[in-house]
Amino acid sequence: MSKTPFLGDSTSLTRGAVYYAIQVLHQVANVGDTFVEANSDSSTLRAQAVMQQGGKLGLMLINEDRTSSQTANITVLNASVTNTGVRYQFGSANFSGTSETPVSGPTTNSVSGLGNSFSVSVPAYTIMALVIPATVTAANTAPTLDPITNRTVNVGETVAFTASAS
Repeated sequence: MSKTPFLGDSTSLTRGAVYYAIQVLHQVANVGDTFVEANSDSSTLRAQAVMQQGGKLGLMLINEDRTSSQTANITVLNASVTNTGVRYQFGSANFSGTSETPVSGPTTNSVSGLGNSFSVSVPAYTIMALVIPATVTAANTAPTLDPITNRTVNVGETVAFTASAS
């Protein structure tokens, strides 16, 4: 196995395809996020989805077809998401000719037209990540705490308080 796809053959470190693919994956999922169901009816279009701890949906689509783009029809269930988000993309467009080393890293763009049901075209041999914020409703609003005034708390002392969301 050649080290070219990851580091390159030069004496300095060269960022390769694996480095950039992991960079895209990092936008979708991190430690503590929850994987949610994602399916594809195509044998060459892979799908993974994550509810991120910060309340965003991370969706990763991988088009394994080397020559044709594929349209993914997305339906988000059991969560309400906004119609805008961020797209991260890395694939065959990041390479020149037959070189194993990419000429550029992933692209990042703001996108609209998303929401709970949308379609997206994934270029040939490309990883696309979409990060879509969830809409904020009263059911998922963070609680607020009233300040504690006129109280000194000593080390080891127990303090009780109540949080409520409105």
